[in-house]
Amino acid sequence: MNEAYEYENLELQNVAANALPAERVEFIRRTYLHVAGAVAAFTALMAVVYTLVPLEVLVNVLGNVGALGIILLFIAGSYLSGYLVRPDHSPTVQYVGLGVYILLEVLIFWPLLVVVQVKTGSLDLVYQAALLTAAVAGGLTLATLWTRSDFSFLGPIVSIGSFVALGIIVAALIFGFQLGLLFAFAMVALMSAAILYATSNVLYYYRTDQYVGAALYIFAAVMTLFFWIIRILLMSRR
Repeated sequence: MNEAYEYENLELQNVAANALPAERVEFIRRTYLHVAGAVAAFTALMAVVYTLVPLEVLVNVLGNVGALGIILLFIAGSYLSGYLVRPDHSPTVQYVGLGVYILLEVLIFWPLLVVVQVKTGSLDLVYQAALLTAAVAGGLTLATLWTRSDFSFLGPIVSIGSFVALGIIVAALIFGFQLGLLFAFAMVALMSAAILYATSNVLYYYRTDQYVGAALYIFAAVMTLFFWIIRILLMSRR
């Protein structure tokens, strides 16, 4: 989703790094409030879907669309969300983009939570993964904000790595091979780099009116990190 957030020809005076200190602090505050809000909305929606929607609905969705169809829908929806949160769109449209992505994450996590419940008998593993994700993402974010390091050089790595990873995932669904622990750890490393990159961009390269877009990119990286930490813990218990 990097292309949706990289605006190389922006006016320099609107970049957060060149804004007044109070404006920069407010931009960072808004960005992470939106990340927290997106996580809270995802948690609430996921709880409603998991507890109230019959499992037969998920079975029918997977039967009619298939796992590959869901992945392709997720990719298309991600690009749509990235387009909608551009700062040249109205705030309402930007929030629609963020909302669409939250719904996509619910769709992706729903089957995974069912698998965890079936294989372990509870969702304790998910709660453990959530704590690990918060620790990793929080540590990376605080380290970047504290040191004010510029991790923009990670952009090409994250972008190319994401495309390669998507290609491998799609190939695995088509040809039926398993994605093992090594791939899961590679995804954790890639999303850790994405969090560093996004946090660095919040400090130096985003415009002060891009807080919804910045929040979406950070939220996407954190949720993908969460997904693969769950997978690692699940595979480790087998």
